[in-house]
Amino acid sequence: GGWVGGGGGRARGVMRAAAAGAHGAGGLAGGVLYEEDRARAAGGVDIVIPTGMGAARNIINVLSSDVVVACRGTGGTLSGVSR
Repeated sequence: GGWVGGGGGRARGVMRAAAAGAHGAGGLAGGVLYEEDRARAAGGVDIVIPTGMGAARNIINVLSSDVVVACRGTGGTLSGVSR
């Protein structure tokens, strides 16, 4: 089986580190973006899904995942894992 690391896909912080970790494990990195602009994704994200849905995209992240790991964060992180 393969490994896909996902998340918000933005080019900063934990989301950028998740993309690097997925690549380090020989897998792909996916990002479900708040925005409609693909250019906002981290450079290492292989599969970019620009939603334009804002925080509502958290539902997509959680419901399409087999495993969810949440790191300490702000309101966006907390709203994603509370689904």
